[in-house]
Amino acid sequence: MSAARPLDRYPLIRAHDVEGAREAFGLVYSNTMTVQPLGRGSKVDVVINNCQLSQIGLNYSGYGADVRVHFSGSQFVTLSFALRGAGEIAIKGAERRLGVRCGLVTPAATEFSVNLVDNYEHVVLRLAPDALAAKLEALTGMPVNGPLRFDQLLDFRATEAKLLRDQFLFLIDLVSRSDLMLPMVVQAEFEQAMMVMFLRATRHNHSHLFEADAPDVAPAEVRRAEDFIEANWQQPITLEELAAVTGTSALSLFQSFKRHRGYTPMQFAEQVRARKQRPG
Repeated sequence: MSAARPLDRYPLIRAHDVEGAREAFGLVYSNTMTVQPLGRGSKVDVVINNCQLSQIGLNYSGYGADVRVHFSGSQFVTLSFALRGAGEIAIKGAERRLGVRCGLVTPAATEFSVNLVDNYEHVVLRLAPDALAAKLEALTGMPVNGPLRFDQLLDFRATEAKLLRDQFLFLIDLVSRSDLMLPMVVQAEFEQAMMVMFLRATRHNHSHLFEADAPDVAPAEVRRAEDFIEANWQQPITLEELAAVTGTSALSLFQSFKRHRGYTPMQFAEQVRARKQRPG
């Protein structure tokens, strides 16, 4: 992370009272939030930065005091984790510790309270449930019926969870830089990668679909995907489009690309763009 606070280019609120903090979170998450200082008095120093990309949201929050925060009614799925400080949340009647090694996943419409101490600061990845469901259907080729249900704690010692956290911090660092504007194609495919990594790293009621071997795809479907990418190289390539064009799941397609070509469809798209943009 850079020396400045993450996402300082996108300030949402600077508040010194709990009412200002409540209003800010209502704007970002379409939910209700209450903040109660844990120490004496009501002094807080809330800093909230928020960047909304096309499909995902990036958020930074710091409180400047030990606080108890209650959330309810969010329309989004979120992943939050500490940059500093520590938190405590009750899950199924047991107190669980939050910190730099443990993230908190909150499904939409979840109600919960956390105690945040030691000058707690965190970053939040915000995801629309419908977009996640569409990505999951494209990945697996299976319909998603009903809401996605997640285990609320994510252990960043696990390989895929660590990769998700590192990629998220890298994206925040890119977006936070004042000298950089991400091209539309790069931003869109970054967002897609974040959603896919989130679905792979977290435990949810469809995780078993990733554990079964995906059926192989014939070379004809691989060539069809290549033709589509060649014809649309200037646009973001989405899993939903590849699944529709080939009539198969993205997992099967990626597996067959690796077997028959030695690279993924997204790596092929990068090769095509580099070739098309080469002078002469």
